[in-house]
Amino acid sequence: MIEKDYILKMLNQFFKALDEVFNGGNKNSKEYIELSLDRLSYEYLGKNIDFIVSSNSDSVINYLSTISEERDYWDRVEIAANLLLLFANNQEDILLQRKTLKQSLLFFKLLENNSSIFSIRRQLQIERINKTLSLTQ
Repeated sequence: MIEKDYILKMLNQFFKALDEVFNGGNKNSKEYIELSLDRLSYEYLGKNIDFIVSSNSDSVINYLSTISEERDYWDRVEIAANLLLLFANNQEDILLQRKTLKQSLLFFKLLENNSSIFSIRRQLQIERINKTLSLTQ
């Protein structure tokens, strides 16, 4: 029970922090969003957002497995997927946006296939990413 509470608390804190990024401060400022994503990435994953974006998916997954305990591994994968999605949505460079969306999609699908928790939110994210990728071909 304590383990489950820890994981829920970590995810709740992460999503609350994301909400503050997009509903507080100057949410339209690209620099503000990038700095906030970088801070969240470092706080929850131990690396800045550039590492998550510029590394290939296998490297990120391997890194997450080394810093995570079994109980929070999938939560960290979910955090990485959401950070990548938000980073992609903040990009003007279409190629970087597509690359980051594909990486985010891979992580969301990995979660979908391996998580014991059903998530409508995750399924909606997958659908949105697929739609965006199909529109930007």
